[in-house]
Amino acid sequence: MTPSRWPRREIAWIGLVALLLSAVSVATAFARNPLKLPDTQYEPIGWAKIDGWADDDHNAALATFLKSCQAILKGAESRPGQPMFGALFRICQKAVAAKPEKPGEARAFFEQNFRPVRISPLGTPDGFVTGYYEPIVDGMRNKGDGYEHPLYRKPSNLLPGFNAIDGSADTLDENGHGSEQAALIGSVLDNGLGTAGICGRCRILPVKVFDADGRANVETIARGIRWASRANLST
Repeated sequence: MTPSRWPRREIAWIGLVALLLSAVSVATAFARNPLKLPDTQYEPIGWAKIDGWADDDHNAALATFLKSCQAILKGAESRPGQPMFGALFRICQKAVAAKPEKPGEARAFFEQNFRPVRISPLGTPDGFVTGYYEPIVDGMRNKGDGYEHPLYRKPSNLLPGFNAIDGSADTLDENGHGSEQAALIGSVLDNGLGTAGICGRCRILPVKVFDADGRANVETIARGIRWASRANLST
């Protein structure tokens, strides 16, 4: 991943997108229904405590948030067992309606509707979070000075896959999440390129069950599991 300018201690303070709490109900949520994270300590903090927050590109962050809201707003306003989803649904509605565009409006939107939480394992101020990014990579179609490594090629450990949505072999991941996870797990080892995967000598069998909005139904998931259990892994 791209090196972050935030030290681990500061990252632990953020718990950013995945663990931001909606300010709509945060005042009472901590009193009657706190987050239940095993072996974890957390406390609300002010935005000024987050190193670099004032210098961040809040407009870009809001654009990414609005993109996520597209999938959230297509479903029901609440989900069983996910008490914070309703608050997030309403925040998405506010974001779409407000359309912050003027300087400072995007930052104000986040500060008025979310609260950052400092999260870390019990007994230590340091924590660990994962994040995703969309890199911008300079490149050339032909090999040349400074452009020695190909990007557009099939990884050697990627097997032929299955699209459980339409029954084809097209496993293009429009949503991106599956590809990110596959890269994290299976990036090839010792090839002098990029990062090393957690299991870089494993083979990846792509099975597509989620659509471009990250949604799937039980039947499609079951079809994908059945196909994977019968797949020929010798290719």
